[in-house]
Amino acid sequence: MKQHIPNLLTLCNLLSGCISIGLAAQGQYVWAAYFIFIGAGFDVLDGLAARMLGVTSGIGSELDSLADVVTFGVAPGFLIAWTLHSEGLSPFQQFQQGNPLTLFIQLEALLIPAFTALRLARFNVQPTRGPHFQGLPAPANGLFWACMVLALPQIMDVLAGMGRPDTFSEITKRLGVFSIIMLYYQFTLVVLIPLLCYLMMSRVPFVSLKLNSTRWADGWRLYCTAGVTLVCVLFMGWMAALPALGAYWLFSVKKRTP
Repeated sequence: MKQHIPNLLTLCNLLSGCISIGLAAQGQYVWAAYFIFIGAGFDVLDGLAARMLGVTSGIGSELDSLADVVTFGVAPGFLIAWTLHSEGLSPFQQFQQGNPLTLFIQLEALLIPAFTALRLARFNVQPTRGPHFQGLPAPANGLFWACMVLALPQIMDVLAGMGRPDTFSEITKRLGVFSIIMLYYQFTLVVLIPLLCYLMMSRVPFVSLKLNSTRWADGWRLYCTAGVTLVCVLFMGWMAALPALGAYWLFSVKKRTP
């Protein structure tokens, strides 16, 4: 019985990705992003359960990759594309009308599931030994895009906190600020989607997100990454995704000599 527990947790990861896709199709993009995080939790638990129970199987590793393609590839790609026309963000939706950049980003978002599948396929045939992965791990990529989507309500809250405009000049100013923010957000997507896809397929070393030991000497890179990420989240909320990714890369740099 115990040999099936890790696979059950992996299936929960897969189902979390499926639920995320379904929620995104209904315009519930916030909950869709949350379920990517839930899937990441199950992704950590299935590996932890396998190590604690001392069970491994070829089916388990293949199932894990298939689940990751859905949760950290298909779900984030679909979520990014669908959010651009989400009914829950009516000002954002109005901004997209007649904007050719929107269609380009939606097509570009298809690169996320495609390169996630390639990344995991390479991992299956060339498993990484040691504390580092070659290339950005698929879960880190998926969680980054979930954060990018969750940052949108935070942007809307900032705009709402400016108060209700009373004059035509204030309305014009507000629309100008909104347009600048949305254009910045869109151009950020245009640049980051291919960049992260490249990092997934690159040979750039990234420290493993799975903690195999609680010793500082073994896990200091992961501890430092988590600490910087927590500080960024406390001060920046979901907009901390980009500096957190930078910290992850910085603390992943390998030292060639002991």
